[in-house]
Amino acid sequence: MGVMDNEISTAVEDGDPENIVPVANRVRKAAAASAYETETRQLPHDRLTSAELPATDWRYAVLALADWADIGDGMTPGVDPDGSQERELMAAITTQLPDGTMDAD
Repeated sequence: MGVMDNEISTAVEDGDPENIVPVANRVRKAAAASAYETETRQLPHDRLTSAELPATDWRYAVLALADWADIGDGMTPGVDPDGSQERELMAAITTQLPDGTMDAD
């Protein structure tokens, strides 16, 4: 959810010219609803969850993860996290998406 928080913050700072905030909020809420057993207790990371979102929201989520993975890779090695966690999440998401979801409309 940190990636969506970053996306929302960046969009708000820039005046949200691409209307990203509503999409990022939908993705964030779906992730929170599927990844938490209670409001404060997160499910184990290896537990498969599901969330329903339109294909355009999934596409946005995967592309945002890719962008933040690249940013993470450019951070200070050994000090800041790299983009591996985002890439793992991207892989987990894309293997579950129906064919054609990542194609542009």
